[in-house]
Amino acid sequence: MDENKLIADIASAAARIFRVSPEDIIGHGKSRVLTDARYLAMYIARERGEYTFRIAEFFGVSNQTVCYGINRMSEHLKLYRSLRDKHDWICQLFENYL
Repeated sequence: MDENKLIADIASAAARIFRVSPEDIIGHGKSRVLTDARYLAMYIARERGEYTFRIAEFFGVSNQTVCYGINRMSEHLKLYRSLRDKHDWICQLFENYL
């Protein structure tokens, strides 16, 4: 089984809920919707136990970028209900994933 399948599936779910393409999430676009989708996917992947280096490899970024994105999303989840709702929806999809 592909070791990045969970990350890919999470990224696809994030793309669907943010109404962007999975390729855009994996890309390096800097619009707010793309960074929110990308960082939320990274955050959920880390919550699901994926290693930072695997997440970085999948998204084609550095470990530092992953840590920054996860920390940023952690703060934004406290502030924005809409992001919390998206987080919860994606997590429900992967509740029994393994």
